[in-house]
Amino acid sequence: MPFQPIVPAHSLAPTVSTSNTILSSTPMRIFVVQSAHGLSPSSGGYKANLYLATSLARRGHRVRMLVFCWRRELPSVPNITEEWVQWKSGTKEEGGMEGRVYRFEWEREPRLEVVAIELEDYWKVYPNEGMHESNKEDWVERLKEWLEVTLEPSFPPDYWYNYRVPLYC
Repeated sequence: MPFQPIVPAHSLAPTVSTSNTILSSTPMRIFVVQSAHGLSPSSGGYKANLYLATSLARRGHRVRMLVFCWRRELPSVPNITEEWVQWKSGTKEEGGMEGRVYRFEWEREPRLEVVAIELEDYWKVYPNEGMHESNKEDWVERLKEWLEVTLEPSFPPDYWYNYRVPLYC
């Protein structure tokens, strides 16, 4: 077999031009669902979602976000509209409950359209979802079991009972 020289990668011509990619040429409608609670939580996932949505909107795509919010956060949001919607859970016989849903745009460039579900109303309909006061003890128990099984079984018996779980991150 004859010797074939290896061509360095940097000498190859690019096969895809960034100006002709789908992201820059075909407008998309994108819906981001934010599972972190609050309009400005400190989680890295929230920031990553916000930067992704902003970046895509700057490229000409239409971006909307669904977030969970606290009522106390809403006075800082300008141009907000409040709507009451009928929540449904379970069977038809169980009926439903009313809950607040808000619509607004983030005051940034470009503007991002946001639909926000009020958390306290949401938890009335779905009481076992998420981290809130009614299931805090269960969450601590599951965390304790996971840590003891996966990390180290030498924790004192009452170590995790004194652990304080933040309710509002």
